[in-house]
Amino acid sequence: MTCSKLSFDTKSRKAYVSSEPLSLTRKETGILEYLMLNQGRPISQEEFLEHVWDSSVDNFSNSIRVHISALRKKLRSAMGYDPIYNRIGVGYVMEERNEKLSLQWRITMMTVALIGLTCVLMNCLIGYSGKHHMDSIGNGISAYSEIENGEPDSFDPESKSLDRDELTIIVNGAQHSFGTTNWYITVAVTLLGGVLAYFVSGRALKPLKSFASQVENVQPNNLADMKISEDVLPEFKQFSKSFNGMLDRLDEGFSAQRQFTGNAAHELRTPLALMQAQIELFSVEHSDVQPDTAELLKLLQEQTERMSQMTKTLLEMSELRTVPCNDVIELAPMLEEIFTDLTPLAEKRGITLEYDGNGTMVGSDTLIYRMLFNLTENAIRYNRQNECVRASVSEQDGQIFVRVRDNGSGIPEQYKESIFQPFFRVDKSRSREYGGVGLGLSLVWEIASLHGGRVFAEESSENGTVMLVTLPKGKINEDLQRECVKPE
Repeated sequence: MTCSKLSFDTKSRKAYVSSEPLSLTRKETGILEYLMLNQGRPISQEEFLEHVWDSSVDNFSNSIRVHISALRKKLRSAMGYDPIYNRIGVGYVMEERNEKLSLQWRITMMTVALIGLTCVLMNCLIGYSGKHHMDSIGNGISAYSEIENGEPDSFDPESKSLDRDELTIIVNGAQHSFGTTNWYITVAVTLLGGVLAYFVSGRALKPLKSFASQVENVQPNNLADMKISEDVLPEFKQFSKSFNGMLDRLDEGFSAQRQFTGNAAHELRTPLALMQAQIELFSVEHSDVQPDTAELLKLLQEQTERMSQMTKTLLEMSELRTVPCNDVIELAPMLEEIFTDLTPLAEKRGITLEYDGNGTMVGSDTLIYRMLFNLTENAIRYNRQNECVRASVSEQDGQIFVRVRDNGSGIPEQYKESIFQPFFRVDKSRSREYGGVGLGLSLVWEIASLHGGRVFAEESSENGTVMLVTLPKGKINEDLQRECVKPE
């Protein structure tokens, strides 16, 4: 894991800054690892307490602040800046500092430099011209009184002794005053031009900022709703056309993929069902067959059952977007129902099932049930015998957090993201032994994404794995809602 010049080796649990090792305490190492795993996401003190400290210990908030403060000092000393920011009322977040100037600041600085250079040149030219004319005027001026007797008398137009036929003009210090005033005006115009350039360039770059925020919301299930309006400035017109064309091609690709998956599953379902029925009928009518033949029939039954299960899951994945997502779901009763359905499987392996907490959300009751069922079933199948599978539900900041914990052998670090890919297995022989087809977690990921949430392996070690699902508590995004009910 990396963040600018900082890197963290999860195997050795050591941090490096520009390849130089960073000396950290055990708690500081745990804090840094958790922050780097969740870069860009604010982490509250309660979350640190749960994942870095012993969750059974209370009143550790001051200790957390002390350790984080010490970690930030070490990072600031080693990196030259502090990558950990404290967002008041939210928590701590690690973000990579962008050392390059933004386009808005670059335009502003270029404008300031251009205005400043122009003003300096104008100042020099006007100053030279003004001083030259002053010198010409001065050479033609005659003093009213004798200059040898001292400074010329000041000019008083009301003086009765003034000879009206002879006008005297005294120019004293005008050149210095003229030059100073020019430089003051140059600085003022340059600063004013810089301020105006900053705000004007910000307004001119507003379409880019809007585009960036829109790109962040692009998901495979909302491509059609993420198009940019082509009623933009001429400079952005070709850009928006190209981006919209790319979204169209991606949408067509995903649609073709879903259609192919659905069609293939439909076509395979009928012959597989026929094969199952024929094999079962043959087994009933020929119960006295040879042992080798009986073993072959058993193998055929297992494999056709596995293929039927796989086509059923593929069909469900292809039809996810036709399921309404407007049910009000209470998660505690749903978990209780899931545990009841999975009790026979758990009892075979001596595994106890526990859950705590509750939460209410809006989504598809059928899909959320399937998602939690798959996670719990996975935890049972890959848990150690005579252990416990524990599910917990909590709410925070408008989000639902569902954790499913087991005491299995864990998931290797390099496979934490791959496990959600279709047909991926960490241990293929073990998965087939338990009847898996490699689509359970892929379906979980699709359902979580469809509801505007995400799923990932929050913790995984030799002592077990914690799968975390985050889902929005209230009504899901309108774009996702339209996508949920949009027909294929």
